[in-house]
Amino acid sequence: MGFSSRLRKLYSVTIFWILWLSLKCMLHPVSAEIKLPLLMPDVQPKVKDFYLCTAFQMPRSFCSYIVEFQPNATMHTAHHILLFGCSVVGYRERDTPRAVWDCGEMGGVGRGSQYRRAPICSEGSHIIYAWARDAPKLTLPEGKKPILSERAGVLQLGTDGRIPAHKEEHVETECMIQDQIEIHPFAFRTHTHQLGKLVAGYVVKPNGQWLLIGKHDLLKPQATRCTMKNFRDVDTEVGPTGNDEMCNFYLMYYVEGDRIVSKQDCFSPGLPIYRWCWDSHLGSIPNSIDKDASTSK
Repeated sequence: MGFSSRLRKLYSVTIFWILWLSLKCMLHPVSAEIKLPLLMPDVQPKVKDFYLCTAFQMPRSFCSYIVEFQPNATMHTAHHILLFGCSVVGYRERDTPRAVWDCGEMGGVGRGSQYRRAPICSEGSHIIYAWARDAPKLTLPEGKKPILSERAGVLQLGTDGRIPAHKEEHVETECMIQDQIEIHPFAFRTHTHQLGKLVAGYVVKPNGQWLLIGKHDLLKPQATRCTMKNFRDVDTEVGPTGNDEMCNFYLMYYVEGDRIVSKQDCFSPGLPIYRWCWDSHLGSIPNSIDKDASTSK
């Protein structure tokens, strides 16, 4: 994957192996425009549904502001790409700056991997960018002055669960944010596999009002629904492989100041254990929302 970065504007990061989010900028931002390619070294996974990581480092003597992510992959060669920030990277070889490791909490253990197995991050993991299914480039909105007064983050909502055979079902989750921080959503990404028909995300106000963030074919709790149609003869589990399913909603937001929300992801157990209508945080689901969350109009 590659991304384009004009070293100015809004979102402060320092590249440190995978990526190290910077809370403090040193010196003054550089105004030059550069493209910084973050490309996987020449590797060829030998099995399907395999997860590999590599890491990148930049000098910490200046402040950089990412304004655009430009993917360099197709869905025929990569299922999805995630860009993380780490305070401590999961694996490092002193003499091999482009080391590759098996980072698959989703990758399966004991499958004859020729790579060293390690987590994505040992400490301080943050999702910065997510890509899948030939998604186009993502251009971030213009920043405000002073340029260091805002910070961006990503909140991931997802589910576990099972979709019964020959049935259309809703897989749902919600996320309570406890921090006293006002967040401003500006973009979202969705992700399912073969059974997904629609993914919708909402913010639920304390007065019970539901506001659509977006859907694709937050604030007080946030809710996500994936509509799945299982055309198969067997139940389909939510899981890591292409034959499993996923229900993910990535919410990109910014805040005034330098504190992002403490929660990075929210997951529900999914079907048959969890539904919106059983969640006391959400209360009564309006009929209009129940319909809207599962139609593309």
